[in-house]
Amino acid sequence: MSANLSNAVFTTSIIEQANFGLANLTQANFNNADLFSAIFTNANAAQALFRSADLTGANFRNAITNGADFTGAIFRNTIMPDGSIRNF
Repeated sequence: MSANLSNAVFTTSIIEQANFGLANLTQANFNNADLFSAIFTNANAAQALFRSADLTGANFRNAITNGADFTGAIFRNTIMPDGSIRNF
């Protein structure tokens, strides 16, 4: 079973190494959060907000990110849904 965290607010939180795998994160707000090495594998993060979040080492493999906002997010060794690694 997976957690339902849709519409949850995590703004400016430090959530390093958290496991959000398989979670429903639709429209969750992670703006300005520190998500160092967080796991989002197979999660539904559609329309989630990651503006200016630190996604260093985060893993989004097979996650749904349609409509998610990554404006200003930090990507360092971040695994994207397609398995590619993003650095910028």
